Amino acid sequence: MVALATLLLWLGALAPTPDLVAGPAPEGIFDQALLLYKKKDYARALKEFQRTEEESKDNYALPEAIFMQGQALRGLQDWPAAARAFSRAAEAFPLLADYALFFQGEAWQMGDEEEKSLESYRSLIARFPRSVLVPPARLKIAEIHLRRKEYPLAAEACGEILGRPPWKDSLAQALYLLAQAREGMNQWSEAVKTYQELWWKHPLHENAKKARARWEALAKEKKIVPEPIARDALFNRALQFYQAGSYEIALRELNQIGGAPLQSYPVDYAGDLGTDDLYFHRGMCHYRLKQYPRATENFDLVVRHARNEAAAEKSLFWLFQAQIRSGRKEEALQTHSLFQVSYPRSPSLPQALYLKAAVHEDSGETEKAVAHYRQMAAQFPQSPFRFAALWSAGWIEYRRGNFPAALEDWDRLARSDPPSRWLEKVLYWKGRALDRMNRPQEAEEARRKLHRDFPASYYSQMVTSPEGTWSVFRGPFLAPQDSPLPSFLGNQAGAPGMSVHLEKGRILLRLALLPLAAEELEAAEGEGSSPEEAWMEISRLYREAEEYYRSNLLVRRKFALKPLSPHPSERERHLQVLAYPLGNSDLVQQVSRSLRIDPPLLYALILEESRYQVRAVSPAGARGLMQVMPQTGQQIAKQLKMRGFSPQQLFDPAVNIRFGSWYFARMLEEFGGKVHLALAAYNAGPHMVRKWLAAAPSAAQDEFVESIPYAETRNYVIRVLSSAQVYRFLYWPQPRKPLQP
Repeated sequence: MVALATLLLWLGALAPTPDLVAGPAPEGIFDQALLLYKKKDYARALKEFQRTEEESKDNYALPEAIFMQGQALRGLQDWPAAARAFSRAAEAFPLLADYALFFQGEAWQMGDEEEKSLESYRSLIARFPRSVLVPPARLKIAEIHLRRKEYPLAAEACGEILGRPPWKDSLAQALYLLAQAREGMNQWSEAVKTYQELWWKHPLHENAKKARARWEALAKEKKIVPEPIARDALFNRALQFYQAGSYEIALRELNQIGGAPLQSYPVDYAGDLGTDDLYFHRGMCHYRLKQYPRATENFDLVVRHARNEAAAEKSLFWLFQAQIRSGRKEEALQTHSLFQVSYPRSPSLPQALYLKAAVHEDSGETEKAVAHYRQMAAQFPQSPFRFAALWSAGWIEYRRGNFPAALEDWDRLARSDPPSRWLEKVLYWKGRALDRMNRPQEAEEARRKLHRDFPASYYSQMVTSPEGTWSVFRGPFLAPQDSPLPSFLGNQAGAPGMSVHLEKGRILLRLALLPLAAEELEAAEGEGSSPEEAWMEISRLYREAEEYYRSNLLVRRKFALKPLSPHPSERERHLQVLAYPLGNSDLVQQVSRSLRIDPPLLYALILEESRYQVRAVSPAGARGLMQVMPQTGQQIAKQLKMRGFSPQQLFDPAVNIRFGSWYFARMLEEFGGKVHLALAAYNAGPHMVRKWLAAAPSAAQDEFVESIPYAETRNYVIRVLSSAQVYRFLYWPQPRKPLQP
């Protein structure tokens, strides 16, 4: 096996260009071949890759050209020729030799040369034991042995996978193949157990349903009585659905676990934590499904019966919240008192006290609400809820016309460390309060500070152009300025922080093999501690691979992003570009022009709805980039005269962006082009916005947003408008060039 140092030296010698890891100039033959490959014109791409090899003797493009000949031949399904090309690539391209061996094995396998295929896969495993391709290679070996009815060898290959750390869904796939191998060896009972293990350990895997159907059929056919699946295993299965946000399925699974009655605790309860956890999660499923009375019943069961103090504590806290959501506010206040007395050191106590104040506020008991908000902030000065508490106390005072008291609360908030996003809110409303107190100079100073420190915020928009913030976009449509980001680790192989996985990801991305590049980047991300520049580089490469969700998630998880400053450093700007991507740009620009929607607003909507996760599914069932509900999709398809619509199409970015944008445009039309109302309707539904407008018909627009009863919707509107302004700042700087209509 070639030593890592040798590989890195070899790569370093092959990287003379400033922007590419390897390969000739962009105008060269190789780049033309890559363009043809991207278009799936494999025959012409093959000729150009071959031409590159012929004209690049002793040139750094040679290894890539040989490797890509194999990829083009894969596309043409010329398996013998592909196998030969990858054999050459394994020698010529050491860093991607594991890929060459894997694809060589695949080519031999597709060409019915299974012995040669096994040899390639085994060579990969022996030479590159840390490659991300080792688990799929072992699975391929198991599949070949299974097809050849070499069941003990197939079982052995599966055992090799199951005895090692997992990669992706390797364990679920190995269990499915192992069960089939055991069937082949007439080990019927063991096969049933293996299918059962797959079913409860990996319930989200596509083979889980097939595993259950197969074990039931096998048990019936062979007259086997399957052993009962342990209760802990069934709970583990249900918990995975819960963690995935599939609350209805999780609840159904929890309710089917034996020995746990729906209306009472088991008569044989002996204090085991598993029972407490089961009833608690039943309550949480009902809570997430907004079935608050049923949630209350389950939390109450745990509170009354659990012998584990931690289980009783968290259940009492959630009982308090469920009672609030059920409208049983007097009971909720009694539960809060019990919680405060029973668990005075609970980490949930600050939140509980904040919620108690909110109950009084919702009931119109403003004096009590203000007192409890201030008590919470004073009693728990390190709690993150102190910001919301001081803000809420000041907001109540502002609406009552007690502006000095409001300023006092907000000044306390501004002095807190760190004030975070609350400071921009405070500065805006401080200016409004000072205006009402006839102190214009101080009000103007607050607004100047807001605009200086938070130029891209929602509140700064309202100061500089309040009408532009709220009214429908009227154009012109302008081209975003999206320049490629530079490498954050330099372009020399072996740079500090450059792992082998990261280097492979860069090369595979360069070769237009985006899914493979994403696998290597995920492996690089999983390596743990890395310099910040390495995290930025992984995020950048995800972005180049059009994996916008992964790019966005990584940079937001690894960096404490601050509000965009008026004159950001180069590093700050790069982080913001990674956090606010222009995903699916062609689609967004096209739809925004046709529906007359401001493009930055549409990008911000997608960012807020899904973080650019194409296959996002909400607990309520909303799907895709703009989180369109299937039933809403059906209605939109009918309006757009789209035949044969299936909810599965909502995972297609083109369909989802078109549908979501169309619906948002309808909300703009219904609410007179007022963006804040359209956003609130997109999130909470137009019927709720009409209800809120009826309750406060004369409220100023900024006060209306701040007073939206649903905190989720209120924050949603503010975040989308803020993000839209960040998009404008990053990608539409002045002067701007109009798009062609």
